[in-house]
Formats: sequence, C-alpha cells, structure tokens
Amino acid sequence: MMPLQACVGGLFIGAACGAYMILVGRIAGNSGVMKALVNGPREPAKIAFMAGLMAGGALMMRLLPGAFEVARAPSLAIALSGLAVGLGVSLGNGCTSGHGLCGLSRFSLRSLAAVPTFMGVAIVAATLTTYSGTIGSPLAITPTPQPTIDLAAKLAATLAVAVVPAFVLKGTLKETYASLWVGACFAVGLSVGGMVRPSVVINALSPVRFDATLWILFVTALATTFALYRVATAVGVKGASCLAPGGSQGAIDAKLLTGAALFGLGWGSGGVCPGPQLVSLAADPTAPGPLLMLAAVVVGIRLSGPFARALGLETPPVTPASAADFAAWGGGKGGGNATLVDLRPLSPAEATDGGHFEAVVGALSAPWDKSSGTMPLGALPADKSHMLILHCRSGNRVQPAAAYLRAHGFSRVVSAGGPIGPADTWRRAHRDGALLHRHELGIFRQLFDGAPPTGGGSSTYTYLLGDAASGEAILIDPVLEHVDRDLTAISELGLELTLALNTHCHADHITGSGALKRRVAAVESLISKASGARADRHVSDGDVISWAGGRRQLKVLATPGHTNGCVSFYDESIGAAFTGDALFIGGCGRTDFQEGSAATLYESVHTKLFTLPAGTLVLPAHDYKGRAYATVGAEAATNPRLTKPKAGFVQLMAGLQLAYPRKLDVSLPANLKCGLD
Repeated sequence: MMPLQACVGGLFIGAACGAYMILVGRIAGNSGVMKALVNGPREPAKIAFMAGLMAGGALMMRLLPGAFEVARAPSLAIALSGLAVGLGVSLGNGCTSGHGLCGLSRFSLRSLAAVPTFMGVAIVAATLTTYSGTIGSPLAITPTPQPTIDLAAKLAATLAVAVVPAFVLKGTLKETYASLWVGACFAVGLSVGGMVRPSVVINALSPVRFDATLWILFVTALATTFALYRVATAVGVKGASCLAPGGSQGAIDAKLLTGAALFGLGWGSGGVCPGPQLVSLAADPTAPGPLLMLAAVVVGIRLSGPFARALGLETPPVTPASAADFAAWGGGKGGGNATLVDLRPLSPAEATDGGHFEAVVGALSAPWDKSSGTMPLGALPADKSHMLILHCRSGNRVQPAAAYLRAHGFSRVVSAGGPIGPADTWRRAHRDGALLHRHELGIFRQLFDGAPPTGGGSSTYTYLLGDAASGEAILIDPVLEHVDRDLTAISELGLELTLALNTHCHADHITGSGALKRRVAAVESLISKASGARADRHVSDGDVISWAGGRRQLKVLATPGHTNGCVSFYDESIGAAFTGDALFIGGCGRTDFQEGSAATLYESVHTKLFTLPAGTLVLPAHDYKGRAYATVGAEAATNPRLTKPKAGFVQLMAGLQLAYPRKLDVSLPANLKCGLD
C-alpha cells in the first residue's frame, strides 16, 4: 500500500474532473462516455474522451508497467461482474466518477443517494467473494519509489502544458480537445493511483486483507474535484452546482437505486469499473479476461432498457415517428393531423456540436422542465387524440415527456429524436434540410417575468444578448422587478451591460431601463422616436443599432399597430426577430389603446416581419402558454389571426372586447419617463 502514490493518482483524477467542468461545463463520467458510445449519441467529445483514456493506458503501460497486474483469465465470474456493471451504470446513470466525484461535488441529491448505495453493496460483494473464515492484517505501508514520483512530476508538467490549447480553442474543437486531454489525465491518475489493479480495489472493499489505496485516492480526488467545481461556479459555469440559480435535482427513484446496487455488485465482485476497464484493456488489448469483461459490460448496457422495463422501472420506449406520421404533420403548414413539438428551451446549451441551435420550421415550442417534470400543456392542441411528434436535442427527454403527456390523456405520442439523435428520424422531420434552420445564438438568455411574488406577473420575455470579444451585453425589454436577476446574470457571464432597449412603451409592466441606468452608469436606454417616451437614444425604421464594437447589429423595423411607437429588432447574425407586441406566437398584441390600429398592425406584420426568411426565429415580448419561440414561416402559415384577410383581421380585433389593462395607469406614465420617477 503506497499512500503517496494514491494521493498523486487522486490529484490527477480530480484535476481531470474539475478541468472538464471549467473548460466545457461537462461531467467527467467514464460510464456516461461508455454508455453514449454503446447506445448513442456518439458525439466527437465522447469519442475523444475514450481515445484519451485508451491512449493514456497504452502510454502508461510503457512508462509504468508495474502499475498493472497480470490480466485475469476469462471466467463466468468475470462475465457476471461485467454484466452487473453494465446494467448498473446504465440504469443508475453513473459510477465512481460521475456520481462519486462529480455528482457529490455538484451537490447532486441523486449522487448522494447513489454513492452510499453502490459503496455499501460493493463492500458486501467484495467481502462475500473473498472471505474464507479468516481476516488477515492490513497491507503494510510502503514508500513510493523515487522513479515513480519523478515520472508523475514529468507527466503533470506535460499535461499542464498540453491543457493550454483547451483555453484558446472554440466550439466543437475546444470540446473535443478538452475531452481528449481529460481522458488522458484520467488514465494517468488511474494508473499511478493503482485503480487499474482489480486486486487493489477488492482489497479496499473487503476487510480480509485491507488496502486503503482506493479510499485515499477517492478522498483526494473528491477534495480536488470539489475545489475546482467551486472555481467553476465562481466563474459562472452553470453545471457545477445543482444548488445554483437554474440548477436542478433529478428524481431519486427505484431505477437509480437499482442501478447503483447492481453497479456495486459488479464492482465489488470484479474490482473494475468502466474507466479502469478501458485503461487496462489499452495496456494489454489482447488479454482475453479484460476483453470478456468489456463485452459483458457492453451487453449489460444494451440490455438495461429491456431489463428496466421488465422490472417496471421505466415505461416502454416511445415509438419512432414513421414517414406516415411526418406526412400527417404536413411540414408545419397547419391543418395537419399531427404536431411536431420541440421540448427544448431556446438556449445555447441546446446547440449541436457545430455550435448551432437546429430547429424545424413549423415545430411547436413546448419546453420540458426536467426539474419539475412538467411541460406547458396549454401550448398543445386541445384534442388529446391529436398526434404529437416530440423531439429535443438527442431524444432523451422524449421518454419522460411522453409519459407525462400520456398521464394527461394524450393517446398518440411518437418520437422524432433530435439533431444529435437518430439521423434518419431527424432527417425525415426536417425533410432533408428543406425545413431546417440553424442559429448560432452565442451568449443568449431568454428570461421570463412570472407570477408574483417573485415576478411582476406580466409574462414578459426579456432577452439578454452578449458578446465575449468585447465583453458587452444588451437587454431587450427589461422588467423593473427583475433588474437584480438580469444584472446578476450579466455579471456571471463576465459581461458589462451597455444598452437597454424597449420594443415599445409598455402598458403591462414598468420597464427596468431606468433602474438599470441608476445601477450601471454606462447603460444607455433606447426606444423608438414615435413612442414619445424619454430615452438616451431614439430610433426609427431602417436604423441600425451597432454594439460590441460594431461586431453586432440590430436592424430597426417599424411595426406600429399595437401602439404607434412599436418597433421590432432584427438580428441577422443569429436569424431572429425580437417582435415585441406586434407579433406573438399564434397571435398579436391588442390594438384598442395607445393609438393602436388593427389595419396598421396587419400591414406592419405582413410587410416587415412575414417578409423575413422563413427560418427566422420569432421572439415576442410575451407568451402566455409557456412557448419559447416560433418561426416566421410557421406564423405566416398558421397564425390564426394574421392569416385572415385584412378585413377579417380588423373585424376580429374590433370584437375582442378585452379588459382594461390592469397596470396601464401606473406603467404607461412611468414608461414614458424611461421607468424613472
């Protein structure tokens, strides 16, 4: 037993986990990588992670061959251990790295439940498989050989230099390179720390001949990961803490606990989990015992779905949408017998490996909220026999969303996967690219004014756009009650607010522009000249608002009708129109006050907005049904108000008989003065 060597190995592993979160906001879970490579989606980052593990294993076999022990011969026990590990990591969605290091460092309650479960079962399994009636003395402590210390120092220096490009690269290349580096760093730590020797793991879990190596390494790695995750939280990495604003806790359910127990059973009896398994195999790729165990792990991962359904741990998978289902949808032209539903929020986190938010013209936005296990039912068709074709980024959210919808009476739900899901299904959804639109959102947040007491109740969307190169941020339609929230978000992104824009002089809330100006001296307020409201800058139709040192631009489109001063802002670089109250998703703003005119609004939308490219995102100032976005093409084809003839639209708007705006007498006078007293 070499405590110093275990500590050094733990430092390498903890550095790998922490750096991965800081660099790309990902959890360094070895089992998650293996699961993705077996079941998909096979992202470049996951492939690079595995390549780093195996390349590191091959290298360590040459540099430190004594770290590895003679591979065990194939046996039924090895196969059963591998099968249990495969089933466990798939059902429990993690193992010693994903749950034990990263999960605990994120304050994940799921990991807090999983880790003691698999540790306890592993101790029992290791004890039962090694105990023969006597308990020997613990292994003696021996000093780490100086050549091993020297090698570890050289490897640490090499890895420190090698990680530098990961801080410079961007997008997919950054993620792929960082994953390769993290995998290699992990392999070094596992090898130096002794975790590639199954006997060391089993002895740590069994009292028969106790070896504390595993526990020393684990505690060191956890402390290092925890410290680096706090750094990640401090620099604004959202995934580093489940307790941070916007963080969420998954459910602690029977599937998680069953998976944790099965993993513990396989780990305790076999002494190997996915990361060390891959490193050991790379060190001796022809050894039949490790090959058998790897095959058994893969079989376990593949069988986890049927196994879980047989035990009632999960519902049957959602049927992939067929060509007939997509034909029933009709491509978003309206009137079809099916609806394509996008479960994603509008967020850069939903981008593909190419850095783009991919969507389909005509898809209905109804985001799945993982933290609450709900989605906005009011956004969906009232007819519950109507077919819903669900998609997200990879297809993973389709399963829980479908279960939720079925529980609420929707009887026909199928899956379209997503941009990084099954390629054939996704291709049919966007008709081989004919309906596909891509958006490089960059730094983007869609923020919502919810119900009191935390919000003002106006259902206003505020949009935060940022530019990393200049460090500038702008806000579109800020709300007074959320000034603190908005400034906190901007600060967490490392940006400085320079512009507060309003699409019009609002009647349902007080703008946050004035309060923002008081808090941040550099902020300029902006509104249309026709609004008659006070601001630092006034704009008119056709003006171009430049920001971020001229790198970013918004084109002003005059869209009066809701009020005489309404404008929309068109950002061609991301392909989005911020439409204020001129155009809503499936509707429009009222036209019965503030010099509104239904005829004018109809002309504004048809001549200024519906003439934009069909894939342009429609980002309104409000949505009352939980939808995040629409597209110009979909609204031009299906908006129930604005697809009417002009005369019919004017007649419809005149007959709405809407209630007097609740906050108009307070909001309008304040907004005419930029929200200032």
